[in-house]
Amino acid sequence: MTVRTQNPQEQHTFLLREGVWEAEGTGYVAADAAEARISGRTEVRHPGPDRITNEGWMKVHTPTVFEIWQRYEFRPSSRPNTWTFVSHNDRVGELTGEVLFWGPFALIHYASAKGRFRGTETLTRVSDAEYDSVGKFVADGRAETVWAVKLRRVSD
Repeated sequence: MTVRTQNPQEQHTFLLREGVWEAEGTGYVAADAAEARISGRTEVRHPGPDRITNEGWMKVHTPTVFEIWQRYEFRPSSRPNTWTFVSHNDRVGELTGEVLFWGPFALIHYASAKGRFRGTETLTRVSDAEYDSVGKFVADGRAETVWAVKLRRVSD
């Protein structure tokens, strides 16, 4: 199934088409004050025309390797080209946010209910099977993790 936004000139394949994606790149982890390799995998599914799920993990390869598991549930917004979401993160709990599709970009922002945790991510479409992602996660007003990864579609 393919979900279409109101902007047919730029059809996004990440989130708006079902598939499995792998991520590989680097990040900076403030707790270790070091750059680290990042890897991950996520599966995008469309259980209905007005619902997208995205479930996966990201592994940060610092001296103390850690994984972050996350599950998103997206719903269309009343605003054009925008979907809202609720995510469940195994480390920080529930986050809410939105993704705006604009040209080759998917602009994402999110926060916890009291604002202790928040972040942003910009996905740039390179091709149907590849996106570049740059983002940061902030806890208690400080950037804790910053990343730049490539997402590659590995299957439908």
